[in-house]
Amino acid sequence: MKLQDSLRKELRLLAKDLSDELDDELGYIARDMTTKIKQTSPVAPTKGKHTYAAGWRCKHKITGYLNGWIVYNATDPGLTHLLEKGHEGFIGTRRIGRVEGKPHVQPARDEAEKAIDDVIARIQVVRK
Repeated sequence: MKLQDSLRKELRLLAKDLSDELDDELGYIARDMTTKIKQTSPVAPTKGKHTYAAGWRCKHKITGYLNGWIVYNATDPGLTHLLEKGHEGFIGTRRIGRVEGKPHVQPARDEAEKAIDDVIARIQVVRK
């Protein structure tokens, strides 16, 4: 029993170390993604303010056994889809045509996914 207990304890410590390392890396990637989205977010031509871009945040979320990072827009969450994909434009009730989308989230997400794959591959190589 002593050998089994000590092996179980060592495996738990190894799993905790790997989990902490992965969480640190994911936090770095999430913050980097937030910065990139802030830099590439469109600015309203009439307002000239960066309120939409300034609204991007990332937070660490732990729910039960799930542990992860969320990147979201705190000030204008419904605007993200319209700006990313495009929408019909209106002035008052008059339709002025289609407003083209300006992809700014998807490129940052693609880079983050590639970075996550690299981190996981690096951690797997260390384990072998």
